[in-house]
Amino acid sequence: MPAARHEPDVVLMDIRMPRLDGIAATRQVLALSRPRHVLILTTFDTDENVFDALEAGAVGFLVKDTPPTQLIEAIQAAMRGGAVTSPGMTRRLVDRDRRSAHRSRRTQQRCGAWRF
Repeated sequence: MPAARHEPDVVLMDIRMPRLDGIAATRQVLALSRPRHVLILTTFDTDENVFDALEAGAVGFLVKDTPPTQLIEAIQAAMRGGAVTSPGMTRRLVDRDRRSAHRSRRTQQRCGAWRF
């Protein structure tokens, strides 16, 4: 594995690759003895890919049309341990979190009525 041989601080990872998908590869990179930061850079920005990548331990998720200056800033932020997402992706993450919190509150309210 190149990440094991070269020991980079940040790995730019695509989701779709010929032999191993980017989610599984992210898990492998992060399982190496020296900590690294994985930043996903892909054209496949589905919600499922984003959440799978973040669950696998990626520190960020960017689309390939990210301007070069923002990509450099994202790499620098990843090196410092920061979390990075494309602006559109951030909005989707916030919306999903808000919906999840709303569902959780409704469930708690319903279950709370059944307490003994």
